Amino acid sequence: MKIQSKISILLASLLLVTSCQNADEKNTSTDDTKVEEAGEENKEASEDNKDSEDKDLAKDDVPTLIYYNVGTPQPATDDVAAALNEYLDSQDAGYHIAFQYFDWGDYQQKLQLASNAGDDWDLAFTASWAGPYKEMVDKGAFLDITDLAKEKGQAMLDLVSDDVLKGASVDGRLYGAPATADNITPADFFIWNKDLVEKYDIPIEDIKEEKDLEPYLKEVKENEAEVEYPFGIANDFIFQTRVPTSTAAPGVGVREEDGKLVAYSVWEDDGYKDLAYTMKKYMDAGYIDPSAPQIDAGQLANGPTWLVRKGEGGVKSDDIWTKNFGVPVVSSYAGDMVYVTNEKATGSLLAINSQSEYPELAMDFINRMYSDKVLMRYLVNGIEGVNYNLVDDAIEPIEDTGYDVPGFTFLASQMMTPSVKAEKEDKAEREALLETYLERVKPSPILGFNFDKTGSEKEYEKAMQDYEDQLAQEEYEQQQAEQAENEASESDDNSNGPGSDDPSLDSGTEDTEVTSSEDDAA
Repeated sequence: MKIQSKISILLASLLLVTSCQNADEKNTSTDDTKVEEAGEENKEASEDNKDSEDKDLAKDDVPTLIYYNVGTPQPATDDVAAALNEYLDSQDAGYHIAFQYFDWGDYQQKLQLASNAGDDWDLAFTASWAGPYKEMVDKGAFLDITDLAKEKGQAMLDLVSDDVLKGASVDGRLYGAPATADNITPADFFIWNKDLVEKYDIPIEDIKEEKDLEPYLKEVKENEAEVEYPFGIANDFIFQTRVPTSTAAPGVGVREEDGKLVAYSVWEDDGYKDLAYTMKKYMDAGYIDPSAPQIDAGQLANGPTWLVRKGEGGVKSDDIWTKNFGVPVVSSYAGDMVYVTNEKATGSLLAINSQSEYPELAMDFINRMYSDKVLMRYLVNGIEGVNYNLVDDAIEPIEDTGYDVPGFTFLASQMMTPSVKAEKEDKAEREALLETYLERVKPSPILGFNFDKTGSEKEYEKAMQDYEDQLAQEEYEQQQAEQAENEASESDDNSNGPGSDDPSLDSGTEDTEVTSSEDDAA
């Protein structure tokens, strides 16, 4: 903690001497389109073969935008892209889309390598945790879309709140189109296995932070054989405190005190230290997977093997989580408020390659994501009649069709068609939940603030190197301690094995072990 404290003080000092800026739907289905195109092509072929050939050549000349996204690659992705491109043709978009998915644990490295190597891509999902966004901006990988959005992104600007746009900006400039959900920022939730909540009568609304979980983790751990680690936590949420932290730089938080903004060491904050001790206690008790610091959210086990996990979402996200996690879920708020922070505002964005040949076309596609529900159904749900059915303007998924993608990466939830189940819910209840949700939202005191290292690069790099070295040392010490504990446990098991209580058998046991080793060597 001493080294971390010194680093925090140094970074806080740097903050004081550096500067920063605050920062129709057309009623045409795919099938109808195919029929109409086929009819027109046959007619033209019979009338003028040359005209038909010219049109085919023109279609081949349509540029294709390469779209990088995070998620497990799906077998039906190319089929969905082909159907989407037919729809884009029907809308005279003037371009096609080709998807490239990279698995959760590989995405960040793939995106960085592609950017460094100058690979040919046009659009890419990014986030505070994927890229990361700010780092990729600093490297010049993403296009500044501030002015381009005013020309070709009005639908995006109409839907995204000013707070979120501010939080997603770097030095007052926008480099990615941020996700929006009912014009609000995601909140932190405890996500519960509904069956276990009902079985053990867990009062989830009374649980606001990690320390409240202990009796229920203990009970489930002792009584549910298939639940090895009842608290399924990913690295992004291990140190997520009850009161959201506004982070100016690694280890440096900023809060309001008596009308002033005060920088402080996150690592020495009482709330942070209490959470760290609680999580260590849970790891020692076997409630949390010891490898949790290395586990990304997409790598957590699905199915009925957990009691609770944490995640970000909006109002009534339980349907999405139920689909993603493979069990019925219920959720409850984690903490007392929702801060609109830079991290929240950059939790899901779509960026344009700064080297793209088609920045205006890429911006046009982004804008359509905020205004075209049919296009969004292709992206999120796939092909009607193949991957889903449309029942009274609501989505009824068809299982096991090879297209199961993370819908949150496609930005504009208002343009997503609701599920059949969601449409049956009480709209008045949803509006009441949304109102309660909005009451919890509060802008961070440093919304839009981004640490400017100009003039202090060497000091910042030294502080970050010390920080990384300390983390590496702590990880090494933890591994050594775990190894020593495992060796001690194995030694105890051997000493307590069959016949260990009979001194007359000790010599024979040792001779047997030596003979066994010699046989193995031979």
